Amino acid sequence: MDRHNPNGTRLDASCVVITARQAVPGTVVLVEGWASFARVTVGRWEPAGDGYATLYGADGVARGKFREGDFLEADPKSIS
Repeated sequence: MDRHNPNGTRLDASCVVITARQAVPGTVVLVEGWASFARVTVGRWEPAGDGYATLYGADGVARGKFREGDFLEADPKSIS
């Protein structure tokens, strides 16, 4: 999915599109990797100091850098 276009090609049609700002700890999001994508439970966000924040999964592994308005796909059952 294009993180700047909420109408771009979706990775998983069962997911909903949210912004990175809405991806609070506990939300399950899809994160693109080199060859595929992974479902990641948001653990925390840490400011990167360049307008981005680093997403850390619940497992403590850094999963990417995003701006507040970037779009992510999320499992609707994990959104409160």
